[in-house]
Amino acid sequence: MMRNWLKVHRVLLGVALAALAVNGLFAVIGILPLRRETAETREKLNALESTFRQSHLPMDVNRLAEIHQLLTKRLDGKAGVRRHAAVFRQRADQALGEWVTERYGKAADLEKTVTRLDLQQECQRVAKELQKEDIFLPPELRSLGEGAGQPVYQSLLQIRCVWSLAELARRAGLSVAKEGDASRIQVNSIRSYSLDDKDLDKILMEFPVQMELMGSLEQIRQFLASLLRSPAFFPLRHVELSQQPESGVLHATVTCSGFWHMDRKGH
Repeated sequence: MMRNWLKVHRVLLGVALAALAVNGLFAVIGILPLRRETAETREKLNALESTFRQSHLPMDVNRLAEIHQLLTKRLDGKAGVRRHAAVFRQRADQALGEWVTERYGKAADLEKTVTRLDLQQECQRVAKELQKEDIFLPPELRSLGEGAGQPVYQSLLQIRCVWSLAELARRAGLSVAKEGDASRIQVNSIRSYSLDDKDLDKILMEFPVQMELMGSLEQIRQFLASLLRSPAFFPLRHVELSQQPESGVLHATVTCSGFWHMDRKGH
């Protein structure tokens, strides 16, 4: 009888030990990793909450929904950013696109169709026309006709921007300051902007031109107003005014930019 009783207890003890082992194994396999995952999630939530508080946005869900609606309207509304961007691109296309289409055919094919001979002829034409207005291109602009260091079509658009801005200055009655025998005109580095991160064929190129102009305050005002008067579109990037004490003539160093919307799949 005693032996049977001890045998039963040994079986029960074995079952209990087995249950403890299973529970321990479950804790190792299931609970502990879950606890670590919970702790990591809590840390991420705390970090997210801290970042959110630093943004100074309200914590109220309804208020956030109102802000989202307002921002969406600013982006996609009738007077939203997207609409302004479309108008900007259209104006940019108009300023240079009409001339390109008239001279070289389809604007989208400019990169492929324009030749170095086209560039040289345009540089010679611009230099000759500007000389009539007592404007003499500096060596670095005359060398654009060689088409070295950058694609030919980009140099062509640069020289076109130089001519267009010099023409606007002439119409306003301004003259271009000189340094030696050359006029103070220079082209700055071309900048490129992505229009669509998902489509790298769509880019907007900016062609900054810097000039030092001389004239009266009213003439400078007329010039600045003409920069955005259709079909021209050469937004002002920078202006710096100074005055000669002896003559009272104003000097305006301006940087204006022409833009070219390039879509290799179709301009």
